[in-house]
Formats: sequence, structure tokens, C-alpha cells
Amino acid sequence: MYFLTHVLLTYTLFQVAAAFKLPFHLPWVHAGLGEHEQRPMVLPPVELSNRIAVIGAGAGGSAAAFWISKAKERHGLDVEIDIFDSNPYIGGRSITVQPYDNPDLQPIELGGSIFIKANKNLWRATDEFGFNRSDFEDGESTMGIWDGAEFRLMTGFSKVGGWWDTLKVLWRYGWKAPTRTKSTVGSMIEHFVNIYTTGWGRTPYSNLTSLVERWNWTDITNKTTAEYFDEQGIDRKWTMEMVESATRVNYGQNADAIHAIEGMASLAAEAASQVIGGNWQLFDQFVKRSGASVYLNTTVSA
Repeated sequence: MYFLTHVLLTYTLFQVAAAFKLPFHLPWVHAGLGEHEQRPMVLPPVELSNRIAVIGAGAGGSAAAFWISKAKERHGLDVEIDIFDSNPYIGGRSITVQPYDNPDLQPIELGGSIFIKANKNLWRATDEFGFNRSDFEDGESTMGIWDGAEFRLMTGFSKVGGWWDTLKVLWRYGWKAPTRTKSTVGSMIEHFVNIYTTGWGRTPYSNLTSLVERWNWTDITNKTTAEYFDEQGIDRKWTMEMVESATRVNYGQNADAIHAIEGMASLAAEAASQVIGGNWQLFDQFVKRSGASVYLNTTVSA
């Protein structure tokens, strides 16, 4: 049986109540005593199970199990970990499939397809687990922004060179839009990486709201990406075409609906990488190195 906080609390309160001399007689409190003799009942000790149930074997669950196991090593904790997942695989939203079961085709990431260097835990895990990364910036790329009737912008198709694409972007949106966007997103990333530092960044949070408040991000989570970029003096045409292309591809949402933090996150793809063979391998290693018992195809209902 897993440790339940409310069971412990109930037992603790019961101990306190039984320690008082009651002004009335309760048969179950007085075991084998005279009618007028009262002593507090000594409750039998409760054996609490040192087991932790982790629900979900995705990025969060696998990492939680891994770091709990590290706490066991470092602090000598006597605790066992069980991981449950309703899926038949480890990785959660990170899953790689082989199209048509054809080994000659390129495997496809269906979920969390990339991470960046600012995602320090994943970057470090890739190195420590001995995986190789593929760089999304390698090779040539082409892009077209389609509005439903025509292409607003196309890049990567000219044989003239990358400078021609740059000129087309500047001609359509001006130089302020891309440069201010890069600066705005860069500032967000610099702030975000504080979560990995000692002290301030390692304060435990009970929910996302408290974390956002601690980071002073309430204001920008209350604004859409379009509204926030307007405040930064970024051209609305750039936001609704270039930025919205990113928010739709990454999150299936429009720039005037998604909040500003996620809008900027969808643009933070500098040095974007993935693990060759699938990012799920990182979470598989987290689970294996945690020493946890794993129960796949298992739905937790209570």
C-alpha cells in the first residue's frame, strides 16, 4: 500500500485524542480496567509503506523517478518506486515511429521532436547517456507561408543565395521585426535558465501559477503573443505571418490566442536538436537508471 498523507494525519490526530483523560466512559478506550479507572489507550504502531507511485512514464514521470533514485543514493532513503502508464511504451508524448514499418524510411518523431541547449537537463542527459544529437540547422531548408489562397513568402528556393531570402524578409517586414523578436525571445530564455541555478531557481512550487508569480511572468501569461509583441514594437504583419506560422506548427494555436510565454517558446529553436533514434530514449534511460518497477498498459483509477 502506498503512503497516503491523509491516513497519516488521521492517525496522528487519533493519537492526540486518545492521549487525553476523557470525562466519560468509552469501552473501546478502556481495555480491561475498572469502571472508574481511565488511562489513554495505547494505539498499535502503523507500518507505513515506503513506496512512491509515479503516474505516467513520460518526460515528467521518468525524470521524477530518476531524481528520487538519486535522492535514495545521496541521502540513504529507504524507498521503492513504482511507475504506472496506460501506454504500452515509455516516453509519453515523445514517441518515434517507423513509417509503414519500412526500415528504409526515416523514423518520425510524433511528439516532443526537439530540445535546445537551454533545456539543460535534456542536453546533459544526452551526453551522460552516450547518445548522439542531430542538429536541425544542418543542411538546406525551404519555407513557404500560405494564407489559404497564395504564398505570402517563400524562402530557400532561390539559387542566388541566402542573402536574397534575407532581403525578401526585410522588404516585407522591415529590419526591426526580426531583430526585436530575437532580442525578446533571447531575454525570455535568459530568464528561463534561472530555474537550473541554485537558490532562487530551485524553490519548490506546488503549481504553475506559483512558479509564474515567482518569476514575475504573470503579466505576459495574461497577454497573447500578438499583444505582447505589439508592446515590443514588433510589426503585426510579422507576428501574424512568421510568428503565427511557428505557433501553429508547434502548438496548433494562433498568435492572437496563445499566451506570450508559449509564443516565444515556439520561436526558441536556436541550436534545436534531437536524439538520433528518438528522444524517447532519454526517458527510457531515466526509468532504467531509477531502478523503478514499471507497469505499462496500466491505468490508475484511484
